[in-house]
Amino acid sequence: MALRYWLSSSFFRKIFISPRTRDGRLRVESLEDRTVPSTFQWVGGSGANWNTAANWALISGSGSFPNAVDDVAQFTASYSGAQTALVNQAISVGEIDFGSTKNITINGDGVSSHTLTLSATSGNTVFNAGALPFTNSGIDVIAAPLVVAAATPLTATVSGGTLQLTNTSATANVIGNTSTFTVNTNGILEGSADPTNPALGSAAVVLSGGTLQLDAAPTAASTLANAVSVNAAASSTLKTTGIKAISLTNAVTFGGNNDNLTVSGTAPLTLGNLALASGGDTLTQTATSPVTVSAITGTAAQALTLVGPGTVALPNASPGDAAPTTLNGVTVSAGNATSLGTGDITVSGSDTPPGHGGHHRGQQHCVQHEFRADGRRYELCHPRRRPVKRIGGGGVAGHGRQWYAGAAGASTRSRAMSPRVPAPSPSMPRAPMSA
Repeated sequence: MALRYWLSSSFFRKIFISPRTRDGRLRVESLEDRTVPSTFQWVGGSGANWNTAANWALISGSGSFPNAVDDVAQFTASYSGAQTALVNQAISVGEIDFGSTKNITINGDGVSSHTLTLSATSGNTVFNAGALPFTNSGIDVIAAPLVVAAATPLTATVSGGTLQLTNTSATANVIGNTSTFTVNTNGILEGSADPTNPALGSAAVVLSGGTLQLDAAPTAASTLANAVSVNAAASSTLKTTGIKAISLTNAVTFGGNNDNLTVSGTAPLTLGNLALASGGDTLTQTATSPVTVSAITGTAAQALTLVGPGTVALPNASPGDAAPTTLNGVTVSAGNATSLGTGDITVSGSDTPPGHGGHHRGQQHCVQHEFRADGRRYELCHPRRRPVKRIGGGGVAGHGRQWYAGAAGASTRSRAMSPRVPAPSPSMPRAPMSA
């Protein structure tokens, strides 16, 4: 009786019966979709196929293996050895987590339609390599073709171990410039710098104490569209491997407050622009190949310090600019007491070779060279130019090398015991110059 009275009450009719149901008959209304994403843990042990249910343990939600928008695939268990998962059909997930001491590899099977797609109902998709609540020290490789849905850009965090993207197949990775990789201290992000299908796509990279490693293509130079930024006060690394040139066309943006970017590795590297910030920025050049900086931008109050034994080329500097110098309103210091660096700055790409000592002969500067095979002494002369910079070196305080800017135009003069001695042929042995 009580239930019948309550159902017929005016309160029930006002709250629970819409105007369209004043006749009292019950209606079935569709409710908001409350489907919960599923989380799976890779356990392996039943081959490598992604779509084998026995390779996964269901943590929450429902399903046999991760393959739905917003699903989470985790590789965070305590494994006895390295793990390999094979994307053997088209797979969609919203998040992939790495948190293991073992190496994890996600391979493709070579079928162009079998891509690993990151997609979410809203917000961002996620890569987590060693960020809380996980710890990671393994090398995690994604070799399968990776596609990030444009509507839900990737937010990737690398805080431990190495996250390596290697796919350069015809089914290229699709990672747009609204996706971001953040690399923290102890983290390494590694990407294949293929000239046609770069593994990192055009994603932005934020270095906050971590390392970005770009692996040069084996046969051709690469031009990459990744924008790189260095967080304030952070000391980060940009490393290259291989021998083919790599060019980053977008800016490398410093965060200031005494941040530092160390360039290391073996491939020639071109940075399209160094954008400075307040509080001091440092570029430490330890790479064995030259680093070319096409432009430096900032304000008069901002300064860049170049440090290290490697060569930094500033091809767009004006001939005759000296170090420390002012380029585009910013101060660049190199190889002096302020930076304590020993790196070379090549201005306009046409500096003459450094010698020791030397003197002026009319409008020419001449450096003496001895050829001990015949005991004669020769001079290498070139038109006089303004000094570009002085680098501390040679192990003697206050002594250094002085280079000259301008077009190459060296000539060879000879001096010897006899009044006229022919210039040395290229095949003649030359005594090494002292620093």
